[in-house]
Amino acid sequence: LLERMLVVFLVVSLLSGFLLRSWLSLDTTGEGVRFMTLLSCASTLFVGNRIRKDCPSKRSLMGELYDHEPDEGLFLTPFVPILPLCGCFVNLYLISQLEPIGLAAISGYVGLAIGAHFYNLHQRK
Repeated sequence: LLERMLVVFLVVSLLSGFLLRSWLSLDTTGEGVRFMTLLSCASTLFVGNRIRKDCPSKRSLMGELYDHEPDEGLFLTPFVPILPLCGCFVNLYLISQLEPIGLAAISGYVGLAIGAHFYNLHQRK
């Protein structure tokens, strides 16, 4: 469930970035675009909040839900998952600001790299 919500968060974040780009770049943006932008941003916040609620808490990792005492040397990362979600949103917003030719170039490069990786895996078998 958490993985699906993360995928939904990433897709809605990218959609929000594209809609924010069109809303902020045009002076005569229609009400439909404004409504869709606000709806997608609210959806992003909603899904991010659901991810935050569904992530294991510090207490469950510190031994409250377990029978043994927590390890004193246990390191817990602060601001998880809030900071990584904010970073994903900002990165996807910046990607959405690229021109179409830049998006095509990046998509082609990533597709070529993935294809080369799977080709290399196939050749090793």
